[in-house]
Amino acid sequence: MESTKLNQAAPAVAIEKREFLDQLAEMVQVPKNTLKGPETLGSYEWDSLAVITFQAFLDERFGIRIPHGRIAACDTFDELFDLTQEFLAS
Repeated sequence: MESTKLNQAAPAVAIEKREFLDQLAEMVQVPKNTLKGPETLGSYEWDSLAVITFQAFLDERFGIRIPHGRIAACDTFDELFDLTQEFLAS
């Protein structure tokens, strides 16, 4: 018999870039609409706590887990968005 989870919302499978950047803006403590995408992560408070917060956001919102090493290889917010899209598509 197959078990079914009741009352559990299915995770969203897509996110608009503006919404994604606004979520990241909150993580690096800047106002919404500040980030455009090509900014380097090092220009903001992108530290290990931000990475953990980002991973928790991805897990909670989409049910995906991106390895720390793949996130650490990103230099810009655009690269984080593209990486997230890659994992959402797989």
